[in-house]
Amino acid sequence: MKNKRKFVEAAKILVIVLIFLFSTYEKYKVYDKAGGDITVFRKAVTDLLSGANPYYEAVASFTQPEKGLDHGYAYFPTLMYMYTPLYLVHLNFDIPLQRVWKTLTLITDYVIAAILIKMFYKKDYFAAALASFFWLYNPYIFIRHEYSYNDSMGILSMVLALYFMETKSAVSGFWYAVSVSFKTFPVVLFPLFMLKTKNRVRFLAAGFAFALLISLPFITSIKDIKTYVRGTVLIHGERDPQGRPLLIFVQYYTHLPLFNLAHITLYSIASMLSGWVATLYLYFKKITRNKYVLSMISFLGFYILTPVFNRTYLLWFIPVYILGMYELLAKRNKWAFYVSVVLFYVLYSWYLSIWTKGVQVSGTNISL
Repeated sequence: MKNKRKFVEAAKILVIVLIFLFSTYEKYKVYDKAGGDITVFRKAVTDLLSGANPYYEAVASFTQPEKGLDHGYAYFPTLMYMYTPLYLVHLNFDIPLQRVWKTLTLITDYVIAAILIKMFYKKDYFAAALASFFWLYNPYIFIRHEYSYNDSMGILSMVLALYFMETKSAVSGFWYAVSVSFKTFPVVLFPLFMLKTKNRVRFLAAGFAFALLISLPFITSIKDIKTYVRGTVLIHGERDPQGRPLLIFVQYYTHLPLFNLAHITLYSIASMLSGWVATLYLYFKKITRNKYVLSMISFLGFYILTPVFNRTYLLWFIPVYILGMYELLAKRNKWAFYVSVVLFYVLYSWYLSIWTKGVQVSGTNISL
């Protein structure tokens, strides 16, 4: 009996290892694909090394874009700081830059998968295997045969912030600020953190301290502060519809009047606030107070209403969806949870498979 248990345990571990190896092999096949963002990131890093402020060029590239010119670096500097030493590795050891930077992404992917496995393994092995496969060989890799440089880092930080939310406020606040500094999508979860964190003061203090620390080199004058704020935050509210926003997608095929280009700012605001309103309502009505369920609902509101919906956006949703749906369904019927995960994988894959190009805006006309 003991030998049988050991064999079963070894088989379980082997399946997880095979998932890691298979996904790594699939990613290795596209390791040399540089992608469009590499030019932007390289320019930001070289500017930082030369002492130049990359946000001045970023603001200029968005306000007065030239045809064929990449937009400037429009993120907080955390990614730039992480990429700079790796860029020096690229220079000194003559390793292709995309390989150096993608290795960091690959390691981050492993850590996210390891967290999901840790959370599920003892209580539901099949959920652990399914979650690790979904994340490591997600539809973006399966359909697009590529993976993004920096989304995983923001997702990992968000997952850690949620994990420590109710136990270690300062740690949660730190990781939340780190996540927002990679990409601002965790802002949709801010009310949830305010409701569920153990100590709000510690949470906010830790997040503010991190934000101040990474920002210091770029806020040495009033002009720099204005440029920094515009280049990291305000600049994202100035974009036309981009990617394949869900409302535009549905409107295009059904001809239902769901999206009005004249009110794009309202859609942007509503996409952010919808999750806040839903969280407050569900929490105070005591319908659900589960952090993962509320996170999932907050992201759903954002995805439905946002006028900017790029191919990688649903990557942010994968861990939250898996954890949220497990809390919602598994206690009643684990198979309902497994089916929901498979269906989401299929739906995400289908959505990417028909995505030949993003939304096209011409005056007041929108087309796909």
